[in-house]
Amino acid sequence: MMKQDATLVKQAYYTLVDHFSKEENVLFPMAERMLTEAEKQELAERIRIK
Repeated sequence: MMKQDATLVKQAYYTLVDHFSKEENVLFPMAERMLTEAEKQELAERIRIK
């Protein structure tokens, strides 16, 4: 059972690394190009920790 757990953890790790890579290399640059400065400011305000 421990080997199976390790396999699941490894798969989750690779899934997260792939996801983060796509965010950094595809989604964030796309948003940077598509959003207006006002939209970027609104987004920054919405996600800012209060």
